[in-house]
Amino acid sequence: MLKPLVTSLLIAHMSPSERLFEEGAILVDLDGKRLSTAKAAVSLAEARDATGYYIIIDERIAKLFMRYPYFISTAPGIAYAYFSDYARGRPDIVHRGETVEELASKIGMPADQLRAAIKGLQGDTLVALGPVQAMLTTVEGSLAVDEQCRVLRENGRPVEGLYAAGGVGQGSMPLKGHGLHIAWAMTSGRVAGEMAARRLPVEA
Repeated sequence: MLKPLVTSLLIAHMSPSERLFEEGAILVDLDGKRLSTAKAAVSLAEARDATGYYIIIDERIAKLFMRYPYFISTAPGIAYAYFSDYARGRPDIVHRGETVEELASKIGMPADQLRAAIKGLQGDTLVALGPVQAMLTTVEGSLAVDEQCRVLRENGRPVEGLYAAGGVGQGSMPLKGHGLHIAWAMTSGRVAGEMAARRLPVEA
């Protein structure tokens, strides 16, 4: 019974797909200034105002991101969240405008700034998704380990008796995609546990 409610809340807190920007989506701040989408997460983190930003798309992009492999973001419980999921589950963050002026009025930014920022978008209807906020989801780093999940020193030698698993023992290994962090946690946990168990004294 709670799943629809939880899903509707969670799809607003996912990292947007890089493909969304590759297909022409534009990221703007609250003043209508266009931000770089080469690394959208970095742009959000470095922008002056952390209160929110908007992803602007047109009707063509909205229709494109209705089915796999064109998803807006990932989302627990539904795997991928498409434009229709946002429109249905979070209509409060989907703003439509038939003109730049109408959209600018709805999201509270100068129309002239927005017009300049979204130059290149096509379609009769414009859509603003947001406000989007910068959020740290994962940090690919932590302790370096070898194939036995032993923690390594800076010189590459293992620290005897010290093992690491999961995110703590990820060692800058990027894990992109569904379930990979969980898979690594389970695999490395088993390896580290077995290696540590082998160090225990054998009872006579």
